[in-house]
Amino acid sequence: MAALVGGVALLGLAPPASAAPGDAAGTALRIDLEAGVGVVPGLALDVGALLGSVTAPPDDSVTGLGVAAALAGATGLTASNGVVSAAATSGATGSEGTSEVDGLLLELLGVPTSATVLAGTATCPVGGAPVAAAEVTDLSVLGQTITATVPGATVTVDAAVASLAVVDARLVASVTTDVETTTATTATARALQIDLQLTATVAGLPVTVPLGQVVAGEASCTTPAVAPPVVAPTAVGLTPDSGPTAGGTQVTVTGTDFVVGGTTVTVDGVAVPAGDVTVTSPTTLVFATPPHVAGSVAVTVGTTAGVSAPLGYTYVAAPTAASLTPTSGPTPGGTPVTVTGTGFVPGATSVTIGGVVVPAAQVTGTSPTTLTFTTPPHPAGPVGVTVTTPGGTSAPLPFVYTPVAPAATGLDPSAGPTAGGTTVTLTGSGFVAGSTSVTIGGTTVPAGAVTVTSPSSLSFATPPHAAGVVDVTATTDGGTTAPQPFRYVAAPVAGQLDPGSGPTSGGTTVTVTGSGFVPGATTVTIGGVVVPAGQVTVTGPTTATFATPPHAAGAVDVVVGTPGGTAAPLPFTYVVVAPTATGLDPATGPTGGGTTVTVTGGGFVPGGTTVTIGGVVVPADQVTVVDASTLTFVTPPHAAGTVGVVVTTEGGASGELRFRYGTPTSGSAASGSGSRSGPSGLAYTGADLALPVLGGGLALLAGLALTVGARRRRTA
Repeated sequence: MAALVGGVALLGLAPPASAAPGDAAGTALRIDLEAGVGVVPGLALDVGALLGSVTAPPDDSVTGLGVAAALAGATGLTASNGVVSAAATSGATGSEGTSEVDGLLLELLGVPTSATVLAGTATCPVGGAPVAAAEVTDLSVLGQTITATVPGATVTVDAAVASLAVVDARLVASVTTDVETTTATTATARALQIDLQLTATVAGLPVTVPLGQVVAGEASCTTPAVAPPVVAPTAVGLTPDSGPTAGGTQVTVTGTDFVVGGTTVTVDGVAVPAGDVTVTSPTTLVFATPPHVAGSVAVTVGTTAGVSAPLGYTYVAAPTAASLTPTSGPTPGGTPVTVTGTGFVPGATSVTIGGVVVPAAQVTGTSPTTLTFTTPPHPAGPVGVTVTTPGGTSAPLPFVYTPVAPAATGLDPSAGPTAGGTTVTLTGSGFVAGSTSVTIGGTTVPAGAVTVTSPSSLSFATPPHAAGVVDVTATTDGGTTAPQPFRYVAAPVAGQLDPGSGPTSGGTTVTVTGSGFVPGATTVTIGGVVVPAGQVTVTGPTTATFATPPHAAGAVDVVVGTPGGTAAPLPFTYVVVAPTATGLDPATGPTGGGTTVTVTGGGFVPGGTTVTIGGVVVPADQVTVVDASTLTFVTPPHAAGTVGVVVTTEGGASGELRFRYGTPTSGSAASGSGSRSGPSGLAYTGADLALPVLGGGLALLAGLALTVGARRRRTA
């Protein structure tokens, strides 16, 4: 026989004869198959395995055990899939056993048996009836689908065995599913039991060979015995500690040593039996109060070990409401109302008016006979006012909501597209939730489509309307506001751009011609970049100008937007243009570098412009492009002398400017290379380096032009 796997065996359907109160067990898969050698030629079967078998106490569980690995050494039976799990628990409140096989796929002598789920659960709660439940999903035995119609019923199926070289070899299976059995103190469940035998003809004689049994989804439990308590219970708190004289209040008692099924509650001498007391733990129970006259009573908890000290509970008479002052108020609410009556409870009294609850925290000045609350908004008409306390609810008193003429002071926004759909906020006073409508341009927006956020603010969505200015009014039961103007704006039309292209560095002034442009409220979106209304100059309904922002080379869409909507896009092409460099400031600096130099020119691109100075590249992230015609950079260290400065973008490189490292002999900012005056009447041109020599003269590097006075000669 193959080795047992996954714990202790649970044999048979019923709990073991030795099962004690509180015991629980679960076995996911039990296989016991064997055939005598030589009875049927070629027949070899030897499998004995328990997979996922646990018992309690103590609590135990097993999960994720693979069936294929567990049966790897079995003879005549293989498994290509299946995972088992099981758990068993036992405690003061009950015991439970569970087991489950998921995705099972077995082959017995080459014939398949499979199931998606085989599970069993047995639950034995203290103080409650045991419950057994079995689950079988997608069961196929010997290749035939099994559909259980009656729990516990047995069906028989058979299949040919091709792997045996005997005449008419067949497997026969008696299949029993969904077995669920309970007694007063036990529960057992079994999802599947298969009893197997082999029939064949050997030497001309019929042979029947019992093979054994496969069982899945077994669980069992026994209700724990309730030990007589040895310590009297204590009761330390009641929640709530008051309720109506009619009774029926669910009260939670906290304390110690409560016993499931063995705890009673006594309220002023009236016993609530143990069957009506729900003990959720040794420290908590719940019961419903019996009816009682108003007043304070004692509540005690009892078990066979004794009775707790009493706790106080107050039966409260239902309140009465005798009068309201005033008895009417405006529909926006906000009216302070005083109620007189009896049975009001400070901090525990609410008011309901017209179906709207004013919570206890908003009810002030409460005494047993007087309270004050503020009316919420409500449509015009009479409503009922009731007072509620832990003792119940009073009979209603009448209050009348009176209409108040609303007022309107402003709209935001005050313009929108002719297609409608603009969410507009109307400010003012006297607006009433649920009974305020809006009329715009003769079209009524009903109260159900108007959101009143407060008596002074509401919002609505504009309906479609032709272009032009229309009146907006709000109407309640109290009247209609004076009109506010709203402008419906037709969607703009963009017909032409001039020019239709510009450099990637941006800065091109573009004129858009079309219609429907609105001064101060027209934006332009170009290549996904929004030029805000403050940067768009609208000279009339048909003309607008803007400056292009920087953008990568290529064609982009230009879209004009107004409160009336957006125009169809027009094409604009960003083109690559070589930058120009026309000036440096300053044009000199120390050899140690660190001089901030401003370059003026054109075609500079933010994030895409480098500067090369004396052969050293200042990368784009260290070049600050202020705009398309101005950038700054910091000089790197360099040996003394005059060097070239070149600006480079994707469009190419600029012409060269000259920057002098070292102390300049004279002058300041310079543009490009050119003639500069030197000391003692000398003048020099081009990039040079002056070196002092003995006798006060200047020696220039060979090849440089030297001018003395009015004559010019080339030095050797």
